[in-house]
Amino acid sequence: IYYTTHNVNAAISTGVDLIRNISPYNVNGAGILVGVWDGGSVLSTHQEVTGRVNIGDGSASHWHATHVGGTIGASGVNSDALGMAPSVSISSWDWTSDTSEMTGIAASSPGQVSRIYLSNHSYGSINGWSTGNWSGNQGPHYWGASGEREDNKFRRYNSGAASWDSLAFSSQYYLIFKSAGNDRNDAAPAAGATYYFLNGGWQTATYNAATGPFNDGFDNGGFDTISTEGVAKNIMTIGAANDAVAGGLRSVAAGTMSSFSGWGPADDGRIKPDIVANGVGLTSAHDSSNTAYSGSSGTSMSSPNACGSALLLTEYYSDLFSNGAMRASTLKGLIIHTADDV
Repeated sequence: IYYTTHNVNAAISTGVDLIRNISPYNVNGAGILVGVWDGGSVLSTHQEVTGRVNIGDGSASHWHATHVGGTIGASGVNSDALGMAPSVSISSWDWTSDTSEMTGIAASSPGQVSRIYLSNHSYGSINGWSTGNWSGNQGPHYWGASGEREDNKFRRYNSGAASWDSLAFSSQYYLIFKSAGNDRNDAAPAAGATYYFLNGGWQTATYNAATGPFNDGFDNGGFDTISTEGVAKNIMTIGAANDAVAGGLRSVAAGTMSSFSGWGPADDGRIKPDIVANGVGLTSAHDSSNTAYSGSSGTSMSSPNACGSALLLTEYYSDLFSNGAMRASTLKGLIIHTADDV
């Protein structure tokens, strides 16, 4: 028998349970559109989100996108899976052409109800060590440049990060939530093991710890393990912590760091991730049927926990100030400066 954390505990961890559908706040995401880019679309017919999902690019449903969408906005048919903003509307897209699609619907001023003020992106490039069969062989694959002992995509401000920063700067009411990645505990194979690396195509080598690439988290216990868009300046990069809950109540001391979540800093010294949220063992919707659920862990789960929670701040601000909206920089600053240091 295994215990698992639910979206319920994710909500307690961020304090959502104290304001969601509770007077005098009564916030739940109603009337707000949130963007979800992922490996496919949120299952629009799932009982947790029926009638509240628009698929922007015709992409097929995907379990990961559905799980993310549920953490943001599940209505609570299954009370364990209740989302952070259970009445929010979701604009769902796959990750192909994400930057141009984001640009097309990002909010640039208050009162734009058909545009998005927040979006979630629980994906990123494969970096360093990862196990799979991309070469046609199952086993450890190294995604850094040939001859490098550390993948230079880690902590690097690349063109993708610059594109997202430019988009965020031009749409100053739009805040992007991005998962930090799960590379910190990805290890190199054992000495003498066969692995695969890129050099004009996939090549085969025998691992030698003296000359081969390091573990992804080799640097002082895991620093420098966030990559590409995750190190962008104008976005919210979200790491994964355990649920900050004890005895059904919020407990900051319980919100310890997960073993896998990526750590910064960026190459230029900026702190990353910006915050952490609950990303260990969340139960949410699954796309295998309209009534399916699953548990999953990762920064892919912590990012929608944070994004959905932030939606309620966006809604409450609009209620207080006649359909006004916070600038993304204001919302980001508010979140960071009211977070608890763990």
